[in-house]
Amino acid sequence: AQHLKNEMGNWKNSPPPNPFIEESNPRDKKEISKPLFKNKWFIALTLLVIALVSYYFFTKYNNDLSKKEIEQKKFKDEIPVVNTEEENSITPEENVKENIQKDNQNESGLYAYATIAEEYYERPDYLTSTLKSKETSLSNASFGKALDLYRSNKLSSALKELSKSESSNQSNEIFLKANILFEMKKYAEAAAEFEKLIEDELLPIYEDAQWYLLLCYTATLPKSSSQYEKLLSQLLAQTDGFYFNKVKQLSSKVKKQ
Repeated sequence: AQHLKNEMGNWKNSPPPNPFIEESNPRDKKEISKPLFKNKWFIALTLLVIALVSYYFFTKYNNDLSKKEIEQKKFKDEIPVVNTEEENSITPEENVKENIQKDNQNESGLYAYATIAEEYYERPDYLTSTLKSKETSLSNASFGKALDLYRSNKLSSALKELSKSESSNQSNEIFLKANILFEMKKYAEAAAEFEKLIEDELLPIYEDAQWYLLLCYTATLPKSSSQYEKLLSQLLAQTDGFYFNKVKQLSSKVKKQ
């Protein structure tokens, strides 16, 4: 018993081996390195798979892009070429109807006002029968031809013929030219001609020129707002005027726009 006590007293400095803990085997150290070796191969294989997948999608994307470019080029080649020479060969007479909307937008800015002006426009009786003017002589051959062409609705030809007239300053010719321009939807140019006629209050067609000039200003609203308002006030002040009722109706319709 004394010997056992002495042995147990020495356990503090050198404890006996624990029977419940297995001693490490040197072979285990070699086995520990095997998983690390396997992990390297796994990482390399993973990187290889990623590289192959990336190469596949990259190649597929380039092939799709090439096909798309080929299809676009083929589509462009199939687009028909417009022959601009044929378009430009259209005569002014044939081109008037096709350019109505375009001319209205260029001249008036708002097609609605031009529509209102056209609604109230009527060809003057003076141009379909005889002019209410002292200058009713048709001795001028160019003016006579222009008037006949106008009555036949050949507006461009009538305007061209009228330019040959030797007496282009006569009121009847200015009046005819202004109406031709209006019917060709050239409202600003028509207004410039009608303005020449309202400079002379003694002209028999003075009141008519005022009315048609108001229609020109209406068609070119809102650009011609100041001219429209000024002339409108003058015509509304003429309560006994021939066009007084039409002026009121026109004004009311323009205000609704």
